[in-house]
Amino acid sequence: MEETAKEKWSKLIKDWEGSSLSGMAWCRENHQSYASFGYWKKRLYKPDVENRDFIEIVDRSEESGICLRIGKVCLELSKKFDPATLKRCLQVFDA
Repeated sequence: MEETAKEKWSKLIKDWEGSSLSGMAWCRENHQSYASFGYWKKRLYKPDVENRDFIEIVDRSEESGICLRIGKVCLELSKKFDPATLKRCLQVFDA
């Protein structure tokens, strides 16, 4: 019996989970389409967050200030952002 695409990608996603590679790097190394990987990862991948005793939170306060989410858009602001530039960016969302 031939393996279905779902079965195939379920195995490939598990393989990726076991690697330390980004999705794109894993696809390049394993000669897989990154678009297909993204499609199947979205359908199949469910990180095991509920069964963990803790979730590591990495403090990146040195790197950036905040992330402002407006719908599907995330605007990352460094600690030294320019308020005038932010105002111009936000005006785009009012248009």
